[in-house]
Amino acid sequence: MVKNKGKIAQIEGLTGKSTTFGELLQNSVRLALNMQEKGIEYGDIISICSNDNEDVPLTFIASLFLGVTVSALEPSFGLDDLINSLKQICPKMIFVEPKILEKIVEALTSNGLDCRIVVFGATERHTTFSDMIRPVDCENDFRPVPVTSLLETAYIVFTSGTTGIPKTIRHNHHSVQYQYFSLIQKNFCWDMLLHYSTPFWTLYTQFLGITIILGTTRVFYPTFYENYWDFVKYKITTAFFSVTEISTLCIHQRPKNLNLRGLKILIGGNVVHRNHLERIRTVFYDADLYVCYGFTEIPGTLTSFACKKTDWELKSVNPTSVGTGFPGISYKVVDCVTEEILGPNKVGELRVKAQFPLGGYYKSHPISLWDSYGWLKTGDMVYYNDDRCFYVIDRVKHMFKYKDYHVVPRVLEEILESHPAVQRAAVVGVPNEEDGHHPLGFVVLKSSVEAVTSRILEDFVEQRVADYLRLRAGVKIVDKFPTTRTGKVRKWLLQERL
Repeated sequence: MVKNKGKIAQIEGLTGKSTTFGELLQNSVRLALNMQEKGIEYGDIISICSNDNEDVPLTFIASLFLGVTVSALEPSFGLDDLINSLKQICPKMIFVEPKILEKIVEALTSNGLDCRIVVFGATERHTTFSDMIRPVDCENDFRPVPVTSLLETAYIVFTSGTTGIPKTIRHNHHSVQYQYFSLIQKNFCWDMLLHYSTPFWTLYTQFLGITIILGTTRVFYPTFYENYWDFVKYKITTAFFSVTEISTLCIHQRPKNLNLRGLKILIGGNVVHRNHLERIRTVFYDADLYVCYGFTEIPGTLTSFACKKTDWELKSVNPTSVGTGFPGISYKVVDCVTEEILGPNKVGELRVKAQFPLGGYYKSHPISLWDSYGWLKTGDMVYYNDDRCFYVIDRVKHMFKYKDYHVVPRVLEEILESHPAVQRAAVVGVPNEEDGHHPLGFVVLKSSVEAVTSRILEDFVEQRVADYLRLRAGVKIVDKFPTTRTGKVRKWLLQERL
């Protein structure tokens, strides 16, 4: 930041307000000193619950300066999720945007936590963020506190919560640094990076770190749902969209005479279905699309094609693949029952081993992340082909058995979503004493087409699948799904409705 102090570090998309690296550094130092003055010490945990704004990056940078661990909460969390999350991390200080303040106070009170609240905005009862970046006499003499070990925890992150209550994962300094540089080596142009991630996403800190290391510009918006195509007024070189975000852009008309040639688009956060990808390619026909795959337990990204000639050729013949692996990580696919290592084109659970040490769960947890051979269990069903390109199928926990047959919900969901009246589908297994489980489909219908009945959808699937895949528990039509911020369906909440 000292080297690039005159360069633009970030731009607030809606207003165009920019911040230089020099300003980012100065305010981060002031924040660090004021945090110390408020009693924050090396090894403490602080939290953030806010959408992105110009001051959010300061909390991460200042915390790294002090050897303080950061654990961000998703601002769209309900009260119960906030109570559970805060109970796990017990922060000493939390930075909050005003509209979430009331819920945070209630969640802290429910847990009996003594936590200083700092508000990104006006407040009468709590500390304002502007007060936390006031000038300090000794700021020019400030030096960051060195960590005693790169294996110490930099961030505590939460899993997505698609299969149960979110769990806490530790990311140490070593693994975080590795992922900064491994994604840089994928050769994307980071001159002007666009993303809508909240601080809750692991990609937020990865993108922040990359732009600081390279001295490039980050363009951000408080939320995605404001002026969908507004970003085109900037000369974005690389953009990251979740599957939900880019699908939403496809629904809202693309501006006329728009030229996106040269734009690299990374897509992640969820499985991209083939029909969705075809629709995305139709709208973003002149951009270069890269589907990525990540896993919360490892900082950043696990697979992606690189922006290099050799990978362009691979990507063209494997258009629905999530790419190839990263240097420093070993990959294997195993049978879920026997744990036999599988070869190409065979579906099994992906397990990985990194050359850098991983943090694992924060505090104790009854389920081990690692198998008996020291490989990290991702819980994702995948396969790789002869080109070593990976394809993600579904979550292991989402699979179930009908009699002796394995049922992969994703297969049935794609068939349901191919019906012209269906916007989105989710399939779960309903316990059955005789057969083990019966498949049950939940669907959200499109508002612009004529309504259909559950029976019509059941017949539609039955005509296209083997007998063991029939939706024996039927189809339920719902208004909406409970989802994570990235748009993943929280199937465990659907099953609680049964």
